[in-house]
Order: sequence, then C-alpha cells, then structure tokens
Amino acid sequence: MSQPDTAWNSDRTETALRTILGAEENLDRFSGYRVLVDVPETDNQNCQTALFTAINLLARLAPMVDRIDIQADESVERQVFVPGVRADDIGETVVALNENIGSPVTAGFDAVSRDAYDAVLHLGDGEFTGAAGEVGVSSRGWLVHTSTTGAVDPFGDEPNPIGAHTAGCIGCAEVFKQLLLADASDENLDTPVDPVDDVTFSTFNYTVDPTDPANPALPDVVDVDDLHVIGVGAGGGALVYALSTLSDLQGTVRLVDSDEVSASNLNRYLWAYADDVGAMKADVSQRLLMEAHPDFGSSIHSHPVPYEEYSDTVDSSELRLAVSTVDTARARKQIQWDLPETVLDAATNQQGDYVVLRVEFGEGQCLACKHVGSGDGVEREMAALAETVGLDADTLVRMNTNNEAFTADQVSVIEEQGTGEVAPPEPGERFSDWFRQQCGHVDLGGADMAVPVPFLPVTAGILLAGEVIKDRHFPDHTVNNRFTHNMLSEPREAMHYPANANPECSICQDEDVREFYRSKWDGETRGEAAIIEYINEAYPANRSAEQQAAVVSYLYATGAVSGSEQRVRTRRILEQVDEATRTHIDNLVNEVGLVEEHEPRGGRSFIFHERRRERVSDDLEAVLDVEVERLLDHLREDEDAREFVVDLLEIETEDLDGDEVLEAIKARFDLDEDEDRMDLFDEVAQEIEASDIEKGDHEYAPIGWRQASNRYTITQRAVNLYRGDA
Repeated sequence: MSQPDTAWNSDRTETALRTILGAEENLDRFSGYRVLVDVPETDNQNCQTALFTAINLLARLAPMVDRIDIQADESVERQVFVPGVRADDIGETVVALNENIGSPVTAGFDAVSRDAYDAVLHLGDGEFTGAAGEVGVSSRGWLVHTSTTGAVDPFGDEPNPIGAHTAGCIGCAEVFKQLLLADASDENLDTPVDPVDDVTFSTFNYTVDPTDPANPALPDVVDVDDLHVIGVGAGGGALVYALSTLSDLQGTVRLVDSDEVSASNLNRYLWAYADDVGAMKADVSQRLLMEAHPDFGSSIHSHPVPYEEYSDTVDSSELRLAVSTVDTARARKQIQWDLPETVLDAATNQQGDYVVLRVEFGEGQCLACKHVGSGDGVEREMAALAETVGLDADTLVRMNTNNEAFTADQVSVIEEQGTGEVAPPEPGERFSDWFRQQCGHVDLGGADMAVPVPFLPVTAGILLAGEVIKDRHFPDHTVNNRFTHNMLSEPREAMHYPANANPECSICQDEDVREFYRSKWDGETRGEAAIIEYINEAYPANRSAEQQAAVVSYLYATGAVSGSEQRVRTRRILEQVDEATRTHIDNLVNEVGLVEEHEPRGGRSFIFHERRRERVSDDLEAVLDVEVERLLDHLREDEDAREFVVDLLEIETEDLDGDEVLEAIKARFDLDEDEDRMDLFDEVAQEIEASDIEKGDHEYAPIGWRQASNRYTITQRAVNLYRGDA
C-alpha cells in the first residue's frame, strides 16, 4: 500500500487491514475512498460532539479514506469543546481539526451527489435510502442508535458526551465495515465483518435494544474524586478526551505515562495532533484537560514516568480508583499488586474486540487473572524476538516492561546482527511503537497484537470515562466485571458478564492478599446500598429505605450536594425517580436528615389537592371527608388493599369482621386537627400509590402543604455515606 504523504505513518492501518483481509490481499484496492457525512441536526450539541468525533477518527484512516465531505450548514455556531481549536462555527472547526491532525485526508463542505461517495454516514434525525454503504447513528443521553435500514432517531437535547462520542465511534466503525465489504466478499475475509442492522446500545449498562432503558442525566459537575490514569495511550487518552468535553469537573486527575507521542500513534490517538509528536503523552493530555477546564488546572497532574517509579511516590492507600490502560501484562500486574480499591481496565485484540473491565478485588476476574501466564508468554516472545534482532532476551523483556526507547547502540546491533526479518527501529523510538509494527513479520509464538484501527481503543476509552462517572455518581450501575464488544459485528448484551477468577491467580486467589485488601479498604459500603443500610439501622421503623435511597442517589447524580449551587425542585425529583413520593422526600428532610430543604425568598406555603390539581383555600375538613370515604370504598372492594392498609396502620384485626375492620381504619382518621388527618391520609395514599396493589379506577394522590418552589440538596452525611467515606 503506497503512502500518499510520507509525513503520515499508515503502518498500523495497513496492519489492521492485513489482519482482516489476509496477508496476500492487494491493499491498494482498499484505499482512496470518499466518505460523505450528512448532518441534519447541526445545531444540536450531541450531534456536534458525534460529528467532530467521527471526523477525527475518519481522518486518521489514511490512506484507506482519502476525502471526507460534510453536508451541513457550516455557519452554525460551535457549541462543544474541540482541543486546540478556537473557531466559532463548525465549518472553521472542521478545517482546523483536519489541519491539526495532519493526515493526508482532506475534509470540507463541498458535498456533491450521493453517487460520488463510497460510504455515507448520517448523523441524526432523518430518513435515508438504506442502500449499501449508508449508515445512520444518533445518541439520546447514554443511548446510541445505529441503523442501516433507512431511518435513525434524532439526537437528544440533554448533553451527554459519553453517548455522543460513542455514536461517532460506532459511526466510524460502520463506515469502515461498509468500505471493506464494498470491495471484499466474505470468502476474502480472514475475520468476519457484519454490519449493524438496527440496534440501540446503552453505554450506561451495556444493554441492547432495551425496552425501558435507564438513561439518567449527567450531573452539572462531574466529581472524579482522586483519579489515577495509568497509561495515556489510545484508550487512556480517549478517556481524558471524553472528560475534557464534560461541562465541568471537580476532584483530582493524575496522568501517568513515560512515553512520548510518536508519528505511528497518530492513526488512533483521538486526542493527539501532528505537532504533539515528540511530546510526553502525560504532558499533552494534561494540557488538553487544562485547556478544557482552566479552573480545574491546579488539580491536573502530569507524571511522565513508568508506573513502577510513580508507585514509589504515591501512598497506595490513595489509589481508590486506578485506570489501567497500559501496554503490557506486566505493568497491569504491577498495578494490581498495589491493590487499588477499584481498577478500570481496557484492552483490544486482533479479532476486533475491546474489553472494559472493572476489578473490585475478590469479585470476579482481576487484572492478573486476565493476563495469567502472560508473564511467561512475554519471556517466550522476547526470546523468539532476540534470535531475530540480535539483542539479548533479558534486555528485550526489560524494554517491553518499561516501554524503553531504543538507543543508537541498540539500533546498530539490530542492523548489524539481526536477521533482516524486521525493520530496525529509529534511535529514540519506544519499544511498544516499534514492536506493534512487527506484527506479521516474525513468528513470536502467539504475540497478542491489538488491531490498530482508531475506533476500537477510542470506544473502549470513552466507555471507561463513563465508568469513571458512574463510579462516583451512579455506583449501582457500573460494569459487572467485564463487557466485550467486537466492533466488526453488533454489540451483544450477553457479552456483559462477571468473568470467573482464575483459580491459579497468585494475587486474588491468595487469602492473605484478600485479607490485606479487606483491611486496607475497610469494606465500606457505597451508593444506594450504603443509604439503605444507614436508614434501616438508624431508623428501623422506617418502611421506605429503598425509595428514599433512590431519591438520595438521584440528587447525588445531579450534583445537588451540600454546598453546591445545584438544587432540584420537588416536581423534578418525582418525575425522575419513579418510586419517589412527597412523603419520602419529607422523611429524608425531617426524620432521616439526609436531605436539606431550601425555601426560596418570599416563598409561600399552601395546601394543594394533588388529585384535583388545585389549591385548598378553605374547608379542608370537607375535602378530607371526601378523600377518606373514597379510600374506604376501595378497601371495601379489595381485600388485598384492605390488608395492606391494616398492616400500614398497625391495626389489630384478629377478632374483627370486614365491616369492623373498615370502622377501625376510619377511626384512625378521627383526629382533632385537620392537618394531622391530612398528614395521615398523605402517608396512606402515597404508600398505596407506590405499592403493587391493584388500584383499578381508584386514583391516589396526596393533599398537603407545599412550597411554591421548594428545592433540595443532600447533606454532607449523605455524600459521605454514598461515597463510602463515612
């Protein structure tokens, strides 16, 4: 395959194509393609995020892709962050982005007829022909819709970069598949390639075509706590890129990588440009985050050193959340041996799979399990490589582990003593950059080389960013140990599962190590489980711990925490938390003390009849008489409902017949103060409404005091419980 521009290194794209198409295929047939990107929703923020992600990735597929044309209103104002770009509109942004990447692919807004293109990517609402070579993608919150059938959903209005970036990645992957299949038949493919038909994929919980999907809004401010990103390559850098496009961040980010950006990295580093070649990866990614979040700058730290050196400078008790996106199995094992509380890991392979892994030590597969035996495998591979290049195996093992750069003397040895089966590295070239380019040129006894197409590790990194967000804001919805997706096919829900620990693992299967981990992290409960545990222990008479915990979880996720300006209205809580009632909110404020109520200046209290949707200005007694009688009518008809209320009000009924039971219930509402009657009715009505009791035509809604604009945050105690810091 010829390279149109010698300044652009396309070796890894060629390697990917040879992996998929076979070593004998003439790769020149798979170059020079033209791609049209159709953007009917240009002024939508999520659509813009997907657009710039897709352009960024497609421009790195040179020389497979030669030109990208965008069909859109290029004068629309840019609404999203793009690193290193100061342009005001999307037209100027695309031009600047393409120039920064520095690939031979050209991108512009000179769209012509559909027949002039080898593939068409539709972003957002609209119908298309569904002809070969066409694909549509969109995102709505955490959900990504992909279709080749002729229609795609509109983008959602609520900003969510995780879903939008993933839409751009999947769109690029589908274009890649369409281009391959245009000139290759199934029998010509060494690796199966299956385009998506029509799929909705959740980046929140990895479900496929969910009927009632969980799709919570992102908090206004994402708290990353103390995040350690170890390995800022294609995946780790994509994670950092995704964090840079969030509206706001708080916490601390530590970026660890001893490598420089090389020319061969650019084909899959979403976050790096041609001018970054030679700069330290940790420094470039730090600059990116600081550019996006200047007020956050003092909390972003670059550590351009090997992990082993970094580990010596940090107290392992600070490693609450470590992201492992390093190149070698040995480095992963070193990270696991430091026993972070939680580890997130991503990896790719030759077959087109990416893996997202969450390690909560002692539950499922750990990093060492994932790579059990890999240490011996490295020695075997380096021994085989030593015979080819003339360097001794121990030197190669060390260079592989630390990702060292080749010295001029080592290059001379390879040139003079090597067999010539591999191309010598350049002095200063990192081992991993050179080593990956040798895939297919020398038999290393089964070396596991990643497919270097850009969308594969970038998608994994974007999903890792989602896991970082969920770890802090939605801890009950993190990945269940591992999720695998082959991007040359469709995502499959069955590939989200806890992998069994390897019984031979020397780390997580060692009881002494497990006990040390437990003592190190105290086994603190987090998330909704911690709130439920607290309410049940501190307030054993409270019957609604789970529902109240859901309210706390929602407020935490939205950033409505103690000391924050973010506050949530009552109605918003009731709309977003299905099981929540006003009584649950009141209990959290007045009894449990995990939620704080904020009254607006000049706010006035009033009684509101929820069922009739009107204020009660006078004669509350008459209103209550009607509502209690309606309740008794229902209980008279439905024995299950009657027993439910009896249990709720703790009425002894052993010697009572049906009518006497109803009289006993009615007597409970015979209180001196109308407001006391109202509070009791509200409690009963809301508990019935939240239960599984068959209600038929009986509608329940509370009557009670309302504030015109009550708003809520969770208290610091709730924050500590939720984070496991209590």
